Amino acid sequence: QFSQCSIDQIRYFFGLDASSCLGEKNVHHNYTKMTRRFPGEEDLDLDTLCYIVYGKVMKNVVHDKKQKLENCTMACGEQGAQLYDTYRMALPDGYPCGSDYPEGKVCINGRCVHKSKVFKRTRTKISTK
Repeated sequence: QFSQCSIDQIRYFFGLDASSCLGEKNVHHNYTKMTRRFPGEEDLDLDTLCYIVYGKVMKNVVHDKKQKLENCTMACGEQGAQLYDTYRMALPDGYPCGSDYPEGKVCINGRCVHKSKVFKRTRTKISTK
């Protein structure tokens, strides 16, 4: 959802002559069809997720299982280190969450929401007048 300021700026831009280029069909290649699955719905364990995010800076990074998954975040740390810092990171969209799991809550934009609300589409018409 856009803020009122963003909507005002979009309306302003569409009123300019420069916006006419948006109607040009000048791309001549095929796009890969996007999936309706979220990254968190894939079969990806939390150790792998930590490695994807922090693997370049921590050699043996793993999910810190001593810390809870909460507020759609998880902790990663370096395996084998006696003292190490943990780094919290957001869980990917679609990852299961909530105390009533598996009742259908998933993380979306850092919030734990019911799955039924995830694919609910709304259309907003923006007037350029």
